Amino acid sequence: MLPTTISQPSNRHERRAAASGHTPRYVTIEGWRDLTGMSRSSTYRALAAGHLTAIKCGTRTLINADTGLVWLASLPAAVIKAA
Repeated sequence: MLPTTISQPSNRHERRAAASGHTPRYVTIEGWRDLTGMSRSSTYRALAAGHLTAIKCGTRTLINADTGLVWLASLPAAVIKAA
């Protein structure tokens, strides 16, 4: 199950959303990593493949958290085999 709040907000908007118990609509790359546990390089691969949508705000890349979480929820369950 995915966390519903960002563990370590990286800016004032993310801090405000975390304090209110809501996931912000857009999160930074670092915020996405904190929210989902995905690595930075996996995040950029998902962006390049079109699985995640993002906007640019100056030099910052902001990921649409709502559509990203829907994409993550649509992925198949992991099958882990005993050794």
